[in-house]
Amino acid sequence: MNLQKTIDNKSYISTGQFTGRSPKDRFIVINQSTQSTVEWNKINQPLSPDIFNKIKETYLKNKSFSYKEIREVGYINFTLHTNIGWAKHFYDNMTSIPTSNEVEWNIYHMPEVMCEFTPNPNCTIINFETKEIIICYSAYTGEIKKSIFSVLNFLLPQEGIFPMHCSANAGTKDGEDVALFFGLSGTGKTTLSSDPNRFFIGDDEHGWNPDNTVFNFEGGCYAKIINHDPSKEPVIDSAINKEGALFENVVIKDGYIDYDDSSITQNTRVSYPLENIDSSVMVEPIRKGKGVKNVFFLSYDAFGVLPPIMLFKDSQQAKKYFKLGYTSKVAGTEVGINEPQIVFSSCFGAPFFPLHVEKYVEMFDKFITDNDVKVWMINTGLNGKKERFSINFTRDLINSALAGDYSEEGQISAFGGVIPGRIGSYTIELLPIYYWENGDTTNLDYLNAINSLKEKFHNYEIQNS
Repeated sequence: MNLQKTIDNKSYISTGQFTGRSPKDRFIVINQSTQSTVEWNKINQPLSPDIFNKIKETYLKNKSFSYKEIREVGYINFTLHTNIGWAKHFYDNMTSIPTSNEVEWNIYHMPEVMCEFTPNPNCTIINFETKEIIICYSAYTGEIKKSIFSVLNFLLPQEGIFPMHCSANAGTKDGEDVALFFGLSGTGKTTLSSDPNRFFIGDDEHGWNPDNTVFNFEGGCYAKIINHDPSKEPVIDSAINKEGALFENVVIKDGYIDYDDSSITQNTRVSYPLENIDSSVMVEPIRKGKGVKNVFFLSYDAFGVLPPIMLFKDSQQAKKYFKLGYTSKVAGTEVGINEPQIVFSSCFGAPFFPLHVEKYVEMFDKFITDNDVKVWMINTGLNGKKERFSINFTRDLINSALAGDYSEEGQISAFGGVIPGRIGSYTIELLPIYYWENGDTTNLDYLNAINSLKEKFHNYEIQNS
């Protein structure tokens, strides 16, 4: 078992019934600013202003809050109103000290309130006209984090800033040679960006400016820690063992965390402020980078046919896969997800992007084209033996790619990208067939798995063309 001695029992919390986000209970108030700009669907669900006002009248009119905390995210001020002390703790971990006291947005966090005006008693509602967020009946802290992210994803493109669900690190202390890692929760964004041989910028949410600089929206990290291994994640391990780290839904045994115990949820988490990360592996100034050179799509492939790494030499291919956002939802990150499920999530984070998807896809295409950025796909999921690729193997591939230590020529993947003939010291290990029985490309199970996945790609493209 991976065990870690406890620091302070007040730093360990249970979020109760909800241990993951509930995206199908997220609503956006329909009004003049959202009616034609939001891509209305099963996640971006419309809520009338009248219902929103009824919710405010019923639950906020005479409501008092113990905590009122003004903080900054993505250079916009948000004020959290809550009666939950550890919600404030999480909020402080994940945000920054504001440069002004101007209140731009208000978040009303009410996990004790069962909303009677929505299909389920739990809900997250965003109103872009009144600049308010209301969260009811879910104490899962990720609802706070991702509702703020959704607001930024609506506002920042209007300023020419490309918002991204990605982590980022740099090759130098001053933030040069930026690598971006796109992926859904649980696919490795935090782990792979927290590389002791690189310099950390942020683990989940960033903005890309037209001058090819990037900035981290947040002031902290929110790491998934099921099966955490200190030897493989030394940067994260050091940070979570410092004061301020807030553990969620972990199992304590005899005064120790059992990182392998998923009896509460697969989605065990810890939040910690950036200050907890050793300054020697942080960019300076913190949260900022410049010169994006490489982008990595992190896809958890449950079929075992996606290669461990491939390079898109055609920007149209990169654009296509950005729109597809192929991966699997990892167990526990959302309500009802108990094992990996194949999913297409545009921009590698569809639930968080309110505008029409083509807006973000075109911004991505422009930014990689204008800045001559290399785009790679990494399989952080399963190989043909149905074993997950190891962190160390994936990290070796990424670091060799970043160093330019690979052959330009290689085999064309069944999915369009180029599998380099060599990356670092790896050659045959780069081919997905290597992990299947007998390594035979005529293996019917292998061919059927490829065709099944390609068919899913094709069907999704047709449905969303």
